[in-house]
Amino acid sequence: MKRFGKNKIGSLVLIAVFLIVLNFIGNFFYQRFDLTQDKRFTLSEASKDILQNVQSPMVIDVFLKGNFPPEFRRLQKETEQLLDEFSAHNSNVRFVFIDPMADDEDSQKY
Repeated sequence: MKRFGKNKIGSLVLIAVFLIVLNFIGNFFYQRFDLTQDKRFTLSEASKDILQNVQSPMVIDVFLKGNFPPEFRRLQKETEQLLDEFSAHNSNVRFVFIDPMADDEDSQKY
């Protein structure tokens, strides 16, 4: 019984070390996979070309923050995913979600 327990612990340690090494390697190599049939989350070549030409920081203000009906929440999520993809291709592209109905200073300036 003692030998069986040591093998389990050794296997667990080996798996943990493998996951840590895999995570470390993953920090240096970036790859996203779009497994949808219609390639819904893949940017077109034209979009990639435009993103490559962005040399200075570009901030995109998106007025889709707040308590919305389900249709708008879906739009909010899909917009955020698309902008995440833009940011993944060029770190100069940033975005901020703003609640247009909020009473804070940022919302009032718009």
